[in-house]
Amino acid sequence: MKKIWFMFACLTMCAGLVMSSAAIAQEEEIYPVQISLFNPAQIFPQDTSISGLRINFIYGLNENVTGLDLGIANMTNGNFKGLGYGLINYTKGNVTGEQGGLVTFVEGDVIGAISGLVAIGQGDVSGGSAGFVNYVNGNVSGAMFGGLNYSSNMEGLQLGVVNYTEEMDGFQFGLVNWTARLQGLQIGLLNIASEKEMLPILPFVNAAW
Repeated sequence: MKKIWFMFACLTMCAGLVMSSAAIAQEEEIYPVQISLFNPAQIFPQDTSISGLRINFIYGLNENVTGLDLGIANMTNGNFKGLGYGLINYTKGNVTGEQGGLVTFVEGDVIGAISGLVAIGQGDVSGGSAGFVNYVNGNVSGAMFGGLNYSSNMEGLQLGVVNYTEEMDGFQFGLVNWTARLQGLQIGLLNIASEKEMLPILPFVNAAW
């Protein structure tokens, strides 16, 4: 009788493990290919993740995307890892890799690069940002290239027509370079380091170490 109860208990535990594994797998549905005309007219629904290739003829939306992402409007509710190119790129989570197009918007952090006519990062960027307008609401470690560059704090290089950051640790090159705290070099027509004690505004070259 004890053996029967023992076997029954083992079978029950195994069944529970199988059901738990199935539930986890269902929660983490990942597919290798996604083709979307527009959401929800796509092969797999928006709450699934793609690891491989996603093609969005008009507009595609998934939870997480890893791999190559191509289309007019590439939307990701979670994190993106890989290469993404489209007219519009929107990632609600973090980006690891590169996203580029007409407009690129990332709500999380970026490890890699974002680019576009307008490139916007709401978190920190480790790598680079390039475009006519670059706006990073967090810290940038790396480089910014564009017409108008803005970051909360900058460590590295800003190259543009107008460069602005609260704290600059590195180099600014442009027509107008503006920072509150400068630790480095500004080269441009007008250079402003507003918290510098001596000569905070200078033409051509400004420096503080």
